[in-house]
Amino acid sequence: MTITCDGRILIETATYGVYSNNNTCNVEYTKEDSTCIADKSLEIVKAECDGKSTCSLIAENEVFGDPCRGTNKYLVVTWYCVQGCTEGYYFDSKDEVCQECANGT
Repeated sequence: MTITCDGRILIETATYGVYSNNNTCNVEYTKEDSTCIADKSLEIVKAECDGKSTCSLIAENEVFGDPCRGTNKYLVVTWYCVQGCTEGYYFDSKDEVCQECANGT
């Protein structure tokens, strides 16, 4: 998955695993399979993408861990594109705002 935008990427949600039969390309999952989510999905995607103008992610167990063995999984991400900060400021992805640089550059 590649995300590209004018400005900076701000990740809203990210889920790797299976949480609904609505996103499974006609593969039906049992109730036991259908709620397996990698615990750090959002943290991993934010670390890779927040504040950048482009980022690429590979939806695989080696990146996110394997929340339910033997089950096909998928990655769902929602994001916003925010305008960049003016000179002398940087984008703080934690607080989702532009912050003034300490030294003014």
